[in-house]
Amino acid sequence: MRGLYRVDDIDPGVVNAVEALFMKPSDGLAAEALQCLLAERAFPKPGPMRTSWSRFMLSLMIRYPEAVALMKKQLRENVEKMYDQTRTPDQPATFAEYEAKQNTHDMARVHGKLLMDLMQDSRMGKLIFGMHWGVMKLKNYRHDLLTSDRAIASNIFPISAHHMCLPISPRMVFVACATQQAKEEFTRLDPHAVMQAMNNTIVRQAQTYVWGTDDSQLRYVKNRLGRESGPIGAYLI
Repeated sequence: MRGLYRVDDIDPGVVNAVEALFMKPSDGLAAEALQCLLAERAFPKPGPMRTSWSRFMLSLMIRYPEAVALMKKQLRENVEKMYDQTRTPDQPATFAEYEAKQNTHDMARVHGKLLMDLMQDSRMGKLIFGMHWGVMKLKNYRHDLLTSDRAIASNIFPISAHHMCLPISPRMVFVACATQQAKEEFTRLDPHAVMQAMNNTIVRQAQTYVWGTDDSQLRYVKNRLGRESGPIGAYLI
């Protein structure tokens, strides 16, 4: 979505600061990490690449349109409530009036900083960084993996610890497990069952978009799209 991370009401030259200064560089290094995962080779720069891929995984959970809009709404409601509780008699009756009078863009800046903080320093990002990572290849199946606007599947397999999976190609799944034992258990799962569970989960939790390599699974998607949509907001393990 064009302008998804736009910091509202600031000078036009910096409205896309979140995208230009944070997301673009981070996603660029995550794209390099993806190529390593697809080729099943070690990261040449383990620290920065692992950090960027962790951040990318986390961002997939929180940077979709509904979550960004909800974040803005909740932030404004919280600030307005705080203003009502602390304003002095000589200040405007509402925060909106105060904001207009002061001609301030603080709310927009706070929202931009909040987005970056959530995707950079959150406990969840550190948790993903510390998980045990792997890739499963799927081949010789009639259909391919699908992906969607809710592409991460969390804790859907019968293994012993928290885990999260992401389709990274039509035939490859990235997995992060909380323990090495759980990762080993995942590698022993039937790949066909993994593909079926992934597609079912990712299509059912999608909100608007599902992508595939062709239209052979269109009926499958139509019958499941959005059937198990979770609450709007970040969906975390």
